Amino acid sequence: MLIFALAAVLACSLRLDAATPAADPASDVSRMIRAALVQAPSAFAASRGKRLSVAGDEDEYAVAGSLRAACPPCKLADEYADEDSHERWVASFNYSLPKGWSQARAAEFIATAIGPIVRNYSLRTGADDDGRTYFDWKHGRTFVYAYSWSTKTGPILRVRIGQYLPKDIHVVKYSTPLTDAQKTQLDTDIKNLLAVSLSNAQQNFVTLRGKAYGSDVFDATVHFSMLGSCRVDGWAKTASISPKWILSCDTDAFVDGKNVLEPAIAHTIWMALPGSFREASAADRGSDDYRWDDASGAVSVMLNSQSYGKRTNYTISIYHFLGDQ
Repeated sequence: MLIFALAAVLACSLRLDAATPAADPASDVSRMIRAALVQAPSAFAASRGKRLSVAGDEDEYAVAGSLRAACPPCKLADEYADEDSHERWVASFNYSLPKGWSQARAAEFIATAIGPIVRNYSLRTGADDDGRTYFDWKHGRTFVYAYSWSTKTGPILRVRIGQYLPKDIHVVKYSTPLTDAQKTQLDTDIKNLLAVSLSNAQQNFVTLRGKAYGSDVFDATVHFSMLGSCRVDGWAKTASISPKWILSCDTDAFVDGKNVLEPAIAHTIWMALPGSFREASAADRGSDDYRWDDASGAVSVMLNSQSYGKRTNYTISIYHFLGDQ
């Protein structure tokens, strides 16, 4: 889930000094949570300062007003709706618990220090993707989410206080299934990629090489609306690798089921290939999801996928094999 991923990404950058925990952690944590809960129903409207950053999945804001005074380590963000959750405004902070506390002691602290603040909330507990015990309190559209993790200087407590919006305003790109128009555009992009790459494959994609990263890695100069980064890579001959040049493009990560979308992408590729191409056998395909080889044996097209959570992105690669060069 985005919540878990975001918590892991921010874990280091937001922590307080773990070597100097406060004398009264329960009082500190209670003060900060209570201050945030007062602001949560209004989606922290009175606490929003300058917008600090805009990303594809959230906007971060400076904390202002009384919340800034009551919760110095608080960060404030508008987290976009995605495939797992509706849009929510979240105030979050990290807090250093005393050195020597075990994870069991930290979990007990979460239950006893935060639980009474949200006694009228429903509670769900469990283990997140990293095996950490979490506490998830909810009441209407308001929530408090807490967990801790171990460091050399003691446990770090992570708390998120948030409010779901009544209606999503910002949505993470492609967090809903592709529309018919998007599927049509993806088909068009794939056909255009194949047309331009196959006509340049025998020349090792020289005219499609953009910015260089060393002698054999380049940005590709082709751009498509639903195919993200494209690149050209050269591979020198080794004892186990044949020399080749490869042009590859990745799609964005889609939530459409892989068992439905990947065969559709494969069909688009197959229909766009010249008649000299044939689908590779399972033995020749190896670890690739799909592969098509030209009769000359010098050019191949491959389709692969990478899944994480509910999303899958796809890589289309055009190979030019150089033989014994």
